[in-house]
Amino acid sequence: MNLKRKIIPCPFCKDKNSDPMSGIWPFCSERCKLSDIGEWTSEGYTIAGRASNTESDEQENS
Repeated sequence: MNLKRKIIPCPFCKDKNSDPMSGIWPFCSERCKLSDIGEWTSEGYTIAGRASNTESDEQENS
């Protein structure tokens, strides 16, 4: 049985040398893994969605 391995680039640096058998996959290195976590914790990444306005949300719920 010949299974083809799908190559997924590192989500941080886009390098195509990430190894699915490593403990840091999908990242190519520990550095990229920690850098990505740092971006999330410093709110460097955002998820698109409706902007929340506290005043208008409170008025709608009243």
